[in-house]
Amino acid sequence: MTSDGVWSWPRRVLFRFGVVLGALFAYPFPIGLIPKTEPWFDVALEPFDWIVRALAAVLGQGRPALEITGSGDTRWAYLWFLASLILAAVGAAIWSVVDRRRLAYPRLAGWALVGLRYVLAFTMVSYGFAKIFDTQFPPPSYIRLDHRLGDMSPMGVLWSFTGSSTPYAVFGGLAEALGAALLLWRRTATLGALVVAAVMTNVVMLNFTYDVPVKLYATQLLVCALVIAAPQLRRLAIAVLGGAVAAVPPRPRGSVRVERARLAAKVAMLAAMGWSIYQQHQQWLAYPPPPGPLAGIWSVETWRQDGVEHPPLTTDTVRWRKLILDGGRGEIRRMTDERVKLGATVDAAAGTITVVTPGAGDAPPEVWRFTQPDPTHLIIDAGAIQATLVREPEPLLRTRGFHWIQEFPFNR
Repeated sequence: MTSDGVWSWPRRVLFRFGVVLGALFAYPFPIGLIPKTEPWFDVALEPFDWIVRALAAVLGQGRPALEITGSGDTRWAYLWFLASLILAAVGAAIWSVVDRRRLAYPRLAGWALVGLRYVLAFTMVSYGFAKIFDTQFPPPSYIRLDHRLGDMSPMGVLWSFTGSSTPYAVFGGLAEALGAALLLWRRTATLGALVVAAVMTNVVMLNFTYDVPVKLYATQLLVCALVIAAPQLRRLAIAVLGGAVAAVPPRPRGSVRVERARLAAKVAMLAAMGWSIYQQHQQWLAYPPPPGPLAGIWSVETWRQDGVEHPPLTTDTVRWRKLILDGGRGEIRRMTDERVKLGATVDAAAGTITVVTPGAGDAPPEVWRFTQPDPTHLIIDAGAIQATLVREPEPLLRTRGFHWIQEFPFNR
């Protein structure tokens, strides 16, 4: 900016491009986050879906599906990002022609940064409390603990590693929530952006190096944090190097109506963030379900089908090697190491396990009967199948615990 407050033309064009791109990135925020607006979220995305489909057709791509899969790196997401860049460039060009006489945008720049701060803060609160409440990285289940490390995907290793230490996961969540809280106030926004930038740099590295399919979105959040911090980076560098910097001027005040609208918007944002935290807490109360009285890894000692004893041969494609039960879920591990996932509800009082096999269609659930001669042994009668099982000791990852003093490393 020159001494008379005029921006250079490259800065004006880049600013217009950034404002349009930021608006497209934030859209449809806050639709879907405010209570009772959830049904409108899909409606708000429909125009974008048309644009993505048109772009896919131009590029000779198949029609990308707009659906929630748990991945943020879908073809639709990348095509929408490309479409956003194109729309931002076109929008900046049109804006530059229509508004060519305006030489600076100080007020709009301030409001744009406020909007970006709120969008980033809301996102970081959601991610932060998902870690604090242990819903993003729950402790590894018995099913997960029975899998070989070499059979896990890189993402599975990361989730198991992080979930194995609740204090570490909570620490990461607190850092994200702290950055979000600092972003909400003008005097601390730069510090909040730096905290989020540090946190998201780590997240981006993990996503890229462990093949977590949130690479695109995590990188965008990191860029948002850097954009918010950018206007003050020169002042920070001067201060760190021992130079003198002028005090930050007070925020320009608008009319009474504008100030009331600003306050109402901030209160609404805080309420929406509070609602998001409440929803995270409710999810934490419901997930994961209680482990249940038979939770654990059970090794099969004897196994009969239709009265015929099956010895533990690794070539047997039907005999069980293990039965794993954990919080409404189960898994049969056969002698060949084939795994069959189950829905398993244990009724200790009735001595039954109600089993649902995914992909069984409309088939009714099976009901297995069980008895326990002692806490470490289990006898199951599943109709044609009768099995005796013994509970394996708790995995070391669950029992090792924390030690202040260690004479030797305990690394297994």
